[in-house]
Amino acid sequence: MRIFYHADHYWPHLGGVETLMRFLAEGVVGRGHEVMVIANRLSGVPDEETHGGVTIRRLNMNAPLLQKNLPQVVACVKQYERLRNEFQPDVVHHHFCGPSAYYAFLHPFARTITSVHDPLGMTENTFSARALKSSQAVVAVSNFVADRCRERFPDLKTQLIKNALPAKDLPRTPHAAHSGRFLCIGRMVRDKGFDLALHAFAQMGGGASLEIIGQGPERPALMELASQLGIEVSFPGALSDEEVLQRVDACAALVMPSRWEECFGLVAFEAMSRGRPVIAARWGALPEVVLDGVTGLLFEHENVGDLVEKMSMLRDDPDLCALLGEQAADAPHRFPYARMISEHLNLYRAVMEAV
Repeated sequence: MRIFYHADHYWPHLGGVETLMRFLAEGVVGRGHEVMVIANRLSGVPDEETHGGVTIRRLNMNAPLLQKNLPQVVACVKQYERLRNEFQPDVVHHHFCGPSAYYAFLHPFARTITSVHDPLGMTENTFSARALKSSQAVVAVSNFVADRCRERFPDLKTQLIKNALPAKDLPRTPHAAHSGRFLCIGRMVRDKGFDLALHAFAQMGGGASLEIIGQGPERPALMELASQLGIEVSFPGALSDEEVLQRVDACAALVMPSRWEECFGLVAFEAMSRGRPVIAARWGALPEVVLDGVTGLLFEHENVGDLVEKMSMLRDDPDLCALLGEQAADAPHRFPYARMISEHLNLYRAVMEAV
């Protein structure tokens, strides 16, 4: 099969959707199929390249739309259509929740699948909603998303295919001896709730450390907040995959204080697969990924006092922290990567046969 993927962004742009797409595309190629990915341009990255067997083409899609630059929009439409026609896909698979949905809606393809990676906060008139309703099948990446899809668009053919990632080649390291070493990872935007982690850390009364990995517009404000709270927090910025893995292996637990309704939580999955428990907000799909009292601890959404209690619990009880981490390591078996690839391929074949 020839699969044409369309997304707002793709590797090496950092984010959960981009990470999932990369390993989905490479997994499909690994099964003997051809894949082309269309995504937005990324500074410092070639517009045309091949990575992991995946053909990648980056176009200037979003900027002309946001700037209302009609000539550039028309030029991008022609480029988009030319690439898709030259590739001659059997199936088009969309992964978006941003402006680039315009290009999919403008020239719909007969055999189209759309994966939903957001809580469906869109209005009926957005291009994302229109493209979604014109799809032959919709993939929900969690039960939370599937319920939202069926509630909002009951006529769509929604199929649940939970996210997964391939296992890391490196063996897991033993759990950190010091249970007070906490870690946050993600894009530094308000939706991630890292300010809540800072407030909670400030109230813990010592015996712990906190590191927040990532870049984003909120980074200066978060660093200023840490200073105002009188706490020492490490902000190393964006790190390589290898460096992030080292930080995960060195921590006692990952903290995910998301304000946004996470539609899966790949960061939580990755930490658990390394044998680290996760303290996560009881919000969105996170309770599906982090099992409360089994693979981590859940706290009430935006409740700093509850987050303080959960972080203190793991700091003060190293045995509990280690036990939850050991049980968390089962994550790759709960969300098997090979099954995710097979379920997508089966869906592609079903859509091909139906049209």
